[in-house]
Order: sequence, then C-alpha cells, then structure tokens
Amino acid sequence: MLDLMLGDHPAVRSAGELTYLLDDVVAGGRRCACGEEYDECPVWGEFVRDVDNRRDLARAVRFIDEARDRVDLAAGREQADTYVRATRALFARAAAPTQVRFVVDSSKTSRGARQRPYALARLARLDVRVVHLSRSLLDTMRSVRRTGNWQAEGRQGRRFRTLRSLPGWILANYRARRTQRFLPKGRYLHVRYEDLRRDPAETLSRLGDFLELDLSSSIEKALGGA
Repeated sequence: MLDLMLGDHPAVRSAGELTYLLDDVVAGGRRCACGEEYDECPVWGEFVRDVDNRRDLARAVRFIDEARDRVDLAAGREQADTYVRATRALFARAAAPTQVRFVVDSSKTSRGARQRPYALARLARLDVRVVHLSRSLLDTMRSVRRTGNWQAEGRQGRRFRTLRSLPGWILANYRARRTQRFLPKGRYLHVRYEDLRRDPAETLSRLGDFLELDLSSSIEKALGGA
C-alpha cells in the first residue's frame, strides 16, 4: 500500500519486491503487474532480454540478499561482482525515464532480503534511503493468530505459530533499525503502520519531507479512498 502511494508521484517508480524479480523471470510463465510476461514488459523487458545467464544472476541475488551476516556476504566475492552488475543495470532500467528520482523497492528485509539494504548501499553503491515500516507487536501476533500466515524467520509449522512471531518481529525490526549504521545521516525513516492507517496525510507529509517531494496528490487520493 505504501509502495503504491509513493509510486503515484511522477518522480517515483513503484517497483515491488525487486529482490525476487529474477526468480520470477527464471521460473517462466509469470507476469509482471502490468499483465505482460517479463520479456515483453515495457519496463523490465529490455533488461530481461539482455540477460544471458538468468539462473546465475538469480542465484547471486539470493546468495547476497539472504546472507546470514557480513562474513558470509564478503566470502561470496564472485557472486558479489555478479550481483553488482545485475543490480546496477536493473535500477538504471527502472529509473530510465528522466523524471524518475526514486525507485521504491519494497523487498521485505526480515529474512529473504535481510542484507539487501547493505548490499545496495555498500556493494552496488546506490544512493539508498530506507523507510522502515513496522507494525505493532500485539497487532502482529493477533494477525498471526487470526490468519496464520506468518512464517517467523522462515520457520514453518502450525505449533506455537503465534509465539514464533515474537522473535521474528524483534529480529526483523532490529535489522531494519541497524541500517542506520551504514547509511549517511538522514537516509533512514521509521514509519508505523498504525500511523499510516490512522492519519495517512501526516505520515505521507513526513515521507515527502524525507524524500524532498511534494506528495500532496498522493495525500489527496489516500484521503479520498483512491
């Protein structure tokens, strides 16, 4: 929802979870949100058609983004080189329209993309800004109890599912906060899900200041239910 709200601005491209883009391409038969298969997509088609070793690229992205720690990440020097080339090409393609200043990558950093902010900023040398979107612990646990769709840090199973969400929630938010340690000052913003729902205008105003963009159109649409 936040990804789409930001993507409403002409200077922002809403791109979804880019960490899994190459996985979808390799899987075959999957379509972009625009409705086209990736090879024919007006945004990603040119990038995808230029990729010869799609499986190797997808494996490199998974290796880097899912690395347990910086030691593992540093050990994958060959994968890191592949990762940097693919990632820079991908974001260059996403930002190809001259008016695009920001590409919103809504990859979730709790497990499948836990090293992604660091890799984008330090390996690929992109100008990264992190919006840390969190939901309250109690609401998260209530949701898990009600819907059962949480897999805390990748551990599946129904037993103690609600309790497992506790360490998963703590670790995910701890990792998100730690991104401040390797980002320049002013490149991290914490947004509470409850605040976004309760007062989207105030939250989007904060995001507008953070990105130095006028999000008044997005605010108007959010308040109007669009």
